[in-house]
Amino acid sequence: MIKPLLDDLTQFYSKNQIDKGSLKLLYTKGKPPFGYDVNHKTKEYIVNKSEAVIIRAIFEMYSQNMPYKELLEFLNTKGYRSKHGRNFTQTSLHGILRNEKYAGIYAMKTPNGIIHIQNAIPAIISTDVFAMIQEKLKRNKTNSQTYKAFEPYILSGKIYCGQCGGKLFGNRRKSAKSQLYWSGYQCSNKKKYKNCDAKEVKKENIEEFVLHLLETDIFTDEYIENASKRLLETYNESLIDIDNDITTLQSDAFDTHNKINNLVEALASGLSSSSVKSKLEELELHKSELNARITKEQFRKAQNLSLDQIRTYLNVYKNISTKSAEEQKRIIELFVDKIVVSEDKIDIYLTVE
Repeated sequence: MIKPLLDDLTQFYSKNQIDKGSLKLLYTKGKPPFGYDVNHKTKEYIVNKSEAVIIRAIFEMYSQNMPYKELLEFLNTKGYRSKHGRNFTQTSLHGILRNEKYAGIYAMKTPNGIIHIQNAIPAIISTDVFAMIQEKLKRNKTNSQTYKAFEPYILSGKIYCGQCGGKLFGNRRKSAKSQLYWSGYQCSNKKKYKNCDAKEVKKENIEEFVLHLLETDIFTDEYIENASKRLLETYNESLIDIDNDITTLQSDAFDTHNKINNLVEALASGLSSSSVKSKLEELELHKSELNARITKEQFRKAQNLSLDQIRTYLNVYKNISTKSAEEQKRIIELFVDKIVVSEDKIDIYLTVE
């Protein structure tokens, strides 16, 4: 169970250090986002100057509290159109305001998640402006009358019944007596098979208990020191066969490239069928995934993480009670293997003891 934590550690240090040249491996096809074109020789993004003016105007007007409706009227009255030649819509406008590429950030998919690479492509707006707009979008969403609040269950997937071993799942119900909503964690076996009589656990109480325990008893200086040493040992062990892994991936990528060329030649000679085109798309996707994995492994090999770097990484997750519910859930997913709730006790098992 330590692998997800190790992958997150690698990703943590890759956000600002990954080689910009790796982007050449990632762009395959399709239209670039509004504001950009692509240099098809280098496969790198370049700024479309006339579209960039519109992008900056959108961010500027939204920062000045201009509603979507007025923004759309301005854009469409001016005759501005999307890459596809269509009018801007509320959906496309929201997509622009949320697109981190405009701040020069490139999201690269890897087998272990998404890596956000700073300064990877030419920025149209500053990271400060982008961050400010994201906070504004978040506030507006929260304050909107049409926004339906989502109640996150931060222990989902990690919490189990101490009586029967079944998973506990989030459950929100209305009390017949008080007519108020009550949120808790209920045993799945009790719900589905009626063969467990464990009581439902109040969501607020169990989550506060776990967060307090993590913050005061687990994320201590002693734990961070011991976990850092264990992670460093596991990280170094993972590098032993990395050269062979990279060679295998490169060989697979080379074979895939040849298969793609053969299919392209077949199509050019007049052989055309839905199965051939489908296979070509499948191979293109596989090639892109392989290139991303090669880039990730090459970077991991070059990282050479130290004990101090791992300590720094772990210290980021201290003070868990002050973080957002989304961040708390992610930290629990990384550091907690299992939470077992019994009638008289709660046991927490960690991914790194």
